[in-house]
Amino acid sequence: MPRSSSVPVRSTTARKTFKRHISLPAHFTNEPMFITFQNPALTANTAEALAGAMKPETHHRQELAVLEFTNWGNNMGFHTEDLLPVNENILVEFTASFKGQLAGGTVKAKLSAIKTWHLTLGFPWRGSELLRCTLTGIEHLAPASSHHPEHPPVTHDMMRSLHAAFSQSDKGIHKAASTGSKLGFLGQLCLGELFPRHSDPHLFEFKKHSRVLDAVELPPPICKHKYGSIDLFLPGTKTEGCKGDRAHITPFKGSLNAIKATHAHNKGLVCLYSAGYSNEYCEEVMAQFKAGKVQVLICTDAAGMGCNIPDIQVINRWLL
Repeated sequence: MPRSSSVPVRSTTARKTFKRHISLPAHFTNEPMFITFQNPALTANTAEALAGAMKPETHHRQELAVLEFTNWGNNMGFHTEDLLPVNENILVEFTASFKGQLAGGTVKAKLSAIKTWHLTLGFPWRGSELLRCTLTGIEHLAPASSHHPEHPPVTHDMMRSLHAAFSQSDKGIHKAASTGSKLGFLGQLCLGELFPRHSDPHLFEFKKHSRVLDAVELPPPICKHKYGSIDLFLPGTKTEGCKGDRAHITPFKGSLNAIKATHAHNKGLVCLYSAGYSNEYCEEVMAQFKAGKVQVLICTDAAGMGCNIPDIQVINRWLL
């Protein structure tokens, strides 16, 4: 055990330098459990199954957190048997060393990595109420730089400006931006829950973002009303990518009518095309498809005869 229980306070700059040049202390390199996350008592098949439970980048971050904890313990004068398994008093000292330097969530992630390290190797985890209280204190004493600045509220005038700019446009991207913004505003959603990060359709992840078919209009409460509420399915959540949530958006008058905007966005977005339709219909649909007003064309080979459109991004073919 160390001769002194005092915790040295290191600057933020010192921590950044430490993370760049992090390595295992010399006398810890002879201890296999400080080098690997693999439990030697488990079979290779079980070890592979456990390794597949997390992404490689997550595993790498956990290794860095364990290395940081090991170096901290070495600097404090602890021995290998003090750090694995570690008692709660040492965990509290390690947590308190980040006071005023890191946000509570960042420190909690480091402790989570150390906990995973212990449990994977078959050691008990001794963090309890004292550690939780210390984490609460770290969160309260977090530096101002660890908090995002408060965003100004979205006002009705902002939404009216958006409506004025995009409501009369025939461009699909403008209709999508107007509709998504109004749905997000009235449904109290983050735009990241509605809009993908990339405009390339090849990179669109339908398991994380809503599609047109995920917005279902419910019957109007009164038959005289033109629009009903929208039940919007959100495929992804912050914690589980396959377990979705639902948002309920009610009709709103004026420029914030998200249901009307959704109808305008969906209108003509997807059209059918085959030789079974009239010539007038096919000519109109093809003209709108070439102009970009129709985004998706569900068609037979009739649409491909003599058709040369350079900006088509995706073609899917099915044989019935």
